[in-house]
Amino acid sequence: MLKNIKQIFAYGFRRVIWYKGHIFPTFRKYPDYLSGSWIQWTILNDRYGSRAIECVYSTPHYKPGTAVFSHFINNEYPDSWASIIFAQYDKNKDCHIAFGDRFYTVPDKRRKRINSSLAILGYSMFMFYYNVLVRQGGAHTQAGFDLQMKMTRLISFMKRIDLSKPEELDKIMGGLKPQVLLESEHAPYKDPIMPAAWHSISIWEPDDKKN
Repeated sequence: MLKNIKQIFAYGFRRVIWYKGHIFPTFRKYPDYLSGSWIQWTILNDRYGSRAIECVYSTPHYKPGTAVFSHFINNEYPDSWASIIFAQYDKNKDCHIAFGDRFYTVPDKRRKRINSSLAILGYSMFMFYYNVLVRQGGAHTQAGFDLQMKMTRLISFMKRIDLSKPEELDKIMGGLKPQVLLESEHAPYKDPIMPAAWHSISIWEPDDKKN
């Protein structure tokens, strides 16, 4: 219990609320795990359909804790990113539905809870700023599912949700377990908007260049 309480303060949670039939955390401060960084949310309307991506940067372009909303993505590789794909508009919920697509964190920033902070903050920001409800996609990496379930368990600690019941699990961030688990360690996965912006400038080396 003490560990959960410490994490609740570190993630910056104020409380969790019911909104449009789902549970969302609200925040009293910028997450401690993202100290020294700023975040940009970008809506991408391109020939591949409507997508969105949230990126964490530790560059000096903005003051730490700044939230940037844009239709243009930076031409530099972020410390961590997560992307979603828009589906349909739900008239009953009066919001857009989107599915979690991919996330990635550069090697030297892993194990610092940057990706989980970005995921849970983005979950609320997409709803309250863009009116978009992000759901678990039908396919996901094991790491992505584990991350979502970790945050789901933490939120359920604050709201007392029975995660053993699918109808309860569906109301919270994690959603139901994906049907297909994807392999994340390959070039197309790590660069979801290539060749739009990050082509040849990320810190990893695609497999086809090693051969």
